[in-house]
Amino acid sequence: MLISLLHSSDVSSSDFCRHLTREGYQIEFLNNLCDLVKKQEKALPDIILLDIDIPQLSAYQQQINNLSKNRQIPVILLYKPEHYNSPALFTDYASDYITYPVNHLELLVKIKKQIQLRSHLKQVTEVESRYTVMMENMPVPIIYTDLELNIFNTNKQFHLLYGYQKEELNKLDQILIFSEQNKLQNITHWFEEIKNKNFDKQQEVVIRHKSGEKTYCQLSSKLINPKQPELGIVWVLTDINEYKHVKEDLKLAASVFDVSGEPMIIMDGYGHIINTNPATEKLSHYKTSELIQQPISKLFDYFGSQADIRPLLIKKTQQHHWKGELWLQDKMGNNIPTLVTINCIKREDNSINHYIALINNISEHKENEKELKHRANHDSLTGLVNRNIFFTILDDVIAVAKRNAYTVAILYCDLDGFKAINDTLGHGKGDTVLQQVANILNSCVREIDTVARVGGDEFVIILNGTSEADISETADRLINAINTHFKESLKLTISFGIALFPQDSECSKKLLQYADQAMYKAKERGKNSYCWHNPNH
Repeated sequence: MLISLLHSSDVSSSDFCRHLTREGYQIEFLNNLCDLVKKQEKALPDIILLDIDIPQLSAYQQQINNLSKNRQIPVILLYKPEHYNSPALFTDYASDYITYPVNHLELLVKIKKQIQLRSHLKQVTEVESRYTVMMENMPVPIIYTDLELNIFNTNKQFHLLYGYQKEELNKLDQILIFSEQNKLQNITHWFEEIKNKNFDKQQEVVIRHKSGEKTYCQLSSKLINPKQPELGIVWVLTDINEYKHVKEDLKLAASVFDVSGEPMIIMDGYGHIINTNPATEKLSHYKTSELIQQPISKLFDYFGSQADIRPLLIKKTQQHHWKGELWLQDKMGNNIPTLVTINCIKREDNSINHYIALINNISEHKENEKELKHRANHDSLTGLVNRNIFFTILDDVIAVAKRNAYTVAILYCDLDGFKAINDTLGHGKGDTVLQQVANILNSCVREIDTVARVGGDEFVIILNGTSEADISETADRLINAINTHFKESLKLTISFGIALFPQDSECSKKLLQYADQAMYKAKERGKNSYCWHNPNH
């Protein structure tokens, strides 16, 4: 965007020009109006900043007016406070005004506003007068009233937006709905301020559409000509309905955040907590004030890991979304399994502005999952490992034993006389016996060993990392424990078959087969004993 700056020799414009340049505007400095007039045959600026003290200003009124009106180049008049009452200040070609010393932000806003206005005006084809352009083609609704609020003109945009025809409107207060603190009786004071101080008066109002619908607007007003107040007031309506809806949506979002039963956390782009909701406080037992500015890793880590999870968040949320399971450690030190969904809110330049974390306490789900897994892998009667998981455990044990070069023993066990107990005393008694046997077997082996129930009265024991002497000692201990427990009540003994890794085989299924065969040999020899697969043991 090219800006022509016409300034007098005693005005220093370098400060605000630097700000405009940083905003991407190109500034050309002109010391007299002749240079500007010559440019009419060449590339013209997008906007003109005109110092009221520029020499020969009055002599070039017509040329400037041509640039402003016919060429539609906005002119912002720069003046000093002492020029406030100067007739030259109120030229009809000036699009806007600003005083020295120039407020950079105010000037930037005015420039952007004028450039935007110019863009809209360029859409209008040939027009006969400035009044027609401003009234009929402005993209904002405009109303003209006298000082008693009688409407004497409106533009096309007003009728398009609000549905009224010109003949249907008499007074401004027909369409305006003021809040309680700004009722119509206060408008008199409002008008007095406009007349006496000559400034834009703005107020938020509600406009009543012809259909009865109500719309939020920002109402701006200014005397048409401060020197002739009797000409009336121009009113410009800016639709802020979308802004109000956004504001209401934000308010609703804030209320949802506060009342949601699901824990929620808002983080900055670096993974630091900036807000939590009451549900998070309830889950974590931390107050929000205790968590603000803390890294998210104060609450979360991977299962069993103490690593800072912020690098994960940054990496995983590049696509706006991440979902996974994390431990939440509450204020008392309890680890709570949670399913965390993290969405990132990005700025226009694609950098991350905020993270929003939604937290779901999955403790109950994890317990149910653990219970289901236990049921799938354990015998429902005895609680021992079942056949489903036995071979997985055995393969894992053999793999470790192979790497560390030690012996694993497989003891295949069968109860002697169990069928008679079932047949004579019933299956209820038989189930009780099986539970007692399971407890005895577990009590006679180490924690690193495994006891599994693989059939009706068949059990398998994995002795992990042992010697042949220890195996024999364990087998004797098992037989004696069963005999001791049942000798007074039932005729029940136990027989074992033993196979060794790696001596007998390195295959888990072969080992179980060999131990089973050895168990039958023990039964053939009179039961209540054990046999080795390899007789040389």
